[in-house]
Amino acid sequence: EAIAPEAVAKIRDFDPQNLSNTAWAFAKLQIEEKELMATLSEHTVRRIHECSCRDLASTSWAFARIHMPSAELLAAMSKVVPEHLFEFEAKGLSNTAWAFATLGSKDVPLMSALAGQ
Repeated sequence: EAIAPEAVAKIRDFDPQNLSNTAWAFAKLQIEEKELMATLSEHTVRRIHECSCRDLASTSWAFARIHMPSAELLAAMSKVVPEHLFEFEAKGLSNTAWAFATLGSKDVPLMSALAGQ
């Protein structure tokens, strides 16, 4: 619990991998820190074009794992993921598809593109 406020305070120093790793860690432990996740979402959206496929897959998985949708994050990812489909490994594709489905995404073109890979 003490880590979340510290992460929020230092989040401006996080690179995309730090953002995704932090989201993944809290989700893996099923810790629902709304302020932290909202801040992670905001900063990930700002740096979405710097994210690797692994960052995108891990972050989407994390938000779905703790059922914390972020419309802005999903919209940003919906634009970037198709540009990098050929770079994803099978696990990243399946995790991303699962995450979007779990979060109730209605992005048919994205889901079709993920399924086609």
